[in-house]
Amino acid sequence: MSKLTGTTNLNNRFSKKEESEELLQKKEKLTTVKTNRNVTTGLSPKPFRLTTDDISGLQELTEEIQSMTKKNITEAKVIRGLIGMRDKINKKKLLESIMHNT
Repeated sequence: MSKLTGTTNLNNRFSKKEESEELLQKKEKLTTVKTNRNVTTGLSPKPFRLTTDDISGLQELTEEIQSMTKKNITEAKVIRGLIGMRDKINKKKLLESIMHNT
């Protein structure tokens, strides 16, 4: 009786899996994509309503900040910036402003 030679389908699958893992490792080392971006597409949006005065105030603030830089500044970026400054904002003054404007 002769010995069987060649590879089995199971062996082929295992070798292909090893090759694909090696390719993934090589690709991860060569990437130039920034990995720590602030991704907001997977989250549910937080809709909130603003009065016309609030909208115009936000637009004015956005325009003032936009005039200081060449980068595109949106109203959402202004709100994110304010949220980022939450540790530097005087909480008592913020509460007074909330009570006065709502």
